[in-house]
Amino acid sequence: MKVDSILLFETEKADSLYPFSILHSAWEIRCGALRLFEKVKKYYPDAKLIFNGREKHLKSFFARFEHDNQEMKRDNILILHSAILPDSAFFSNLSNAYDEFIKGSGEDKSVVFHFNQVPVAAYVPAKDRINPDEKDKDLFPKFLSDFAGGLNPVEVSQPKVINYLWDVFDLIDEG
Repeated sequence: MKVDSILLFETEKADSLYPFSILHSAWEIRCGALRLFEKVKKYYPDAKLIFNGREKHLKSFFARFEHDNQEMKRDNILILHSAILPDSAFFSNLSNAYDEFIKGSGEDKSVVFHFNQVPVAAYVPAKDRINPDEKDKDLFPKFLSDFAGGLNPVEVSQPKVINYLWDVFDLIDEG
């Protein structure tokens, strides 16, 4: 699985991270030494990070961190929910599951990664993207909720999820 871009997105459940969520986006949570988006960048240093979330929070985030180029291009994109702890075990799990999928299907296709029928991430290769534009930032997160049935399902093991702020304390040693 070759990843050129990663779309990190928030859902309405970001409010469950209160009081942190008042001023910050969910991917800014620190779990150990790094914030969640920094962990993603550490695992995929050459991939461009693209963010989708609450508008005022995005403006604040971009003012504090340099992620200027948010343009959607025709490239291989990994779509991640910001509540997933992005550790090496999670990314290895996705990569191994996708490799197995390719062995079985014989071709590089768009997939939705599931755990117990719950979508946790998606991968869309560049060849499956027709006309990339800014609307994709809103469309791609829907792959994990509304359109998951239309893509190839790939089962993965249980990811570590941060539903509430205190979950970070349970995951700090694992992240």
